[in-house]
Order: sequence, then structure tokens, then C-alpha cells
Amino acid sequence: MRRIFFAGTIIFCVIAGGRLAAQIKPEWKDVIGTWQGDSTCVVPNSPCHDEKALYRVKPDKDDPDKLTIEAFKVVENRPQFMGNLSCKYAPEEKVLTCTGNTPKRDMWTFNVGDGTMEGTLTTGKEKTLYRKISLKKK
Repeated sequence: MRRIFFAGTIIFCVIAGGRLAAQIKPEWKDVIGTWQGDSTCVVPNSPCHDEKALYRVKPDKDDPDKLTIEAFKVVENRPQFMGNLSCKYAPEEKVLTCTGNTPKRDMWTFNVGDGTMEGTLTTGKEKTLYRKISLKKK
């Protein structure tokens, strides 16, 4: 009985692992991973602060066509979770666009290069430039 359970467990793990691997699309290879760098405020006299940023880009667990960014700021060498962003990646243009789905109508746009991501955060109907982000893949 134990052998059947053990064999069933191994088969389940192989199948589940195959499904997980299938969720990572080949065209996402340039963007999936951990990114670190600077997030700089551009609006004077705002509550915004310049930050060291750490972003983890991974497939969205609920939508196979989207990515998720887990966003952290780094304070005293410790990551502090800031929130998740829901993203779409256009591999032809190498552009990642994201939103936190907030009332501020936030739009994050990143140009993905060879191990770099340069981006901006705009907010509101008028798309006010709020942050510039410069990241390198770890």
C-alpha cells in the first residue's frame, strides 16, 4: 500500500511540476526574475521618497497571460513589501506594463533591455509622471 501511495505521489509531483513549467512562456525569459535598483521621485513637495527597489517578476498564478511584480522597497538592507502589480509583457517591443489597480490610476511602464529595466510610474487621468525606476536583473 505504501508503494502505491509513494508512486502516486511521485507521478502527481511530476505532472504538477510540468504544469508549473508550462506556465512560464519562453517569451518571458527576459523579464522573469529578480530586479534591483533605484526608484526616484520626480514630483517636488510630494509624500514620495527616493527608494532602493527590489521587484520579483513571475507568472500570475490566476491568469496564464499575465505576470505579477511583487514590489519591495529596501530599507537598511531589508526588503519591505509594498504591494503586487498586475502586468502584461509585449516581447516584440520589450515593454512591460503594469498596474496596482488603485484609485490613483497608476500605470507602470518598463522598457526591458539586456539585463536592465528602465521605467516610469504615472498617476491620474492626466498621467502625471511620479517616479522613474532603473533596475538591473540579479
